[in-house]
Amino acid sequence: MISYSQELMWIDHQSDQMISQLVTWANINSGSTHLKGIEEMQSSIVAAFTSLDCTIKKIPLAPRTVINSYGQPHERAQGSILLMQKHPQAPFQVLLGGHLDTVYPPESSFQKVEQIEKNIMRGPGVADMKGGLVILLTVLKALERSKYAGKIGWEVFINANEEIGSTGVDPILKECAERNSLALFFEPSFPDGALVNERKGSVNFTVVARGREAHAGRDFHLGRNAITALARFITEAEKLNNTIEGITLNVGHVEGGGAVNIVPALAICRINVRLTRPEQLSLICKALDSLVVQAHKKDGIALSLHEDTARPPKLFDEKHQSLFKAFCTYAKDLGEEIQMRSTGGACDGNILSAFGLPTIDSLGVIGGHLHTHDEYAVLSSLTQRAKLATYFLLKLAEKLHVTS
Repeated sequence: MISYSQELMWIDHQSDQMISQLVTWANINSGSTHLKGIEEMQSSIVAAFTSLDCTIKKIPLAPRTVINSYGQPHERAQGSILLMQKHPQAPFQVLLGGHLDTVYPPESSFQKVEQIEKNIMRGPGVADMKGGLVILLTVLKALERSKYAGKIGWEVFINANEEIGSTGVDPILKECAERNSLALFFEPSFPDGALVNERKGSVNFTVVARGREAHAGRDFHLGRNAITALARFITEAEKLNNTIEGITLNVGHVEGGGAVNIVPALAICRINVRLTRPEQLSLICKALDSLVVQAHKKDGIALSLHEDTARPPKLFDEKHQSLFKAFCTYAKDLGEEIQMRSTGGACDGNILSAFGLPTIDSLGVIGGHLHTHDEYAVLSSLTQRAKLATYFLLKLAEKLHVTS
């Protein structure tokens, strides 16, 4: 008989409640820049966690600086971080977490859960990652019902700007990393249930090109075309995909110009770079800076490079290998053969691992089509994943109790 069968059976009985909670949360628009929706989602989360009798803190994030469509730095307000904690004096501390924001703005046509059938729920954020938050909550409820309640202290970190780069959260996560021995984050798994073992780093840049405005007919020779200059930069930047091994550089947004009878004086592009090794950040910055310098050699043209957000790669080092080995070993007790693989996607697990905290960050629902209007979650994975994480914590508590 599997140990802790009562706790695991209790989780099975929570299936309907978990599905209902997921519908409630998915139907709240909490796009990263929709601050009213962020606050509504936070209030709903706080209400759900109240039964755990934990301390709850709300930490406002400072405004983030972005380059606007005029090429000027502009401050934008951000939401707050939720920190919840219980049993801080316990001999072993675990960090659990994720994010409540989604990629869907209030004007998106994808606002509500649109399908629940054949074990599938389709809706905004059901996989990334409101389903994970439902699992996190259930895991803690199960832990607090067990005989090991209080033997493991826990802290919950819920971000409100993860989808736009987690600007300003590093100091908070650094403190969390110092207080805890390991982290379990509930980002979605792969569609086949595999976990993420390592992640690429992600860096966002904005490039602003400035030229000289002129009449395209009478004074064309006096103008300096910012769009043309930026196009040259983009063409050269694209070549970096073939010169620095392991990186991908994507120009994801371009804007500039206006009336076609005016030589444009301003053009802007926004770039995302994915990295496999920490040292590649300095290499890519040096390469992009070199392209900016080359652009300046053309009379009347000036380019500027701005680093917007940066998350380092998450490496599958010895500490992470040890944590994953323990998790997979306990999962076998439940008949689960856990696979793992790397991904180009980044999350807050990247930041935690850079601070030295071993982290499993894909313990959320099985799902797919993330960041699209076809995003879905496999409903049976709500209880399945909750049981895996709960069993891991209970076995960990058991081991600590025996050796103490």
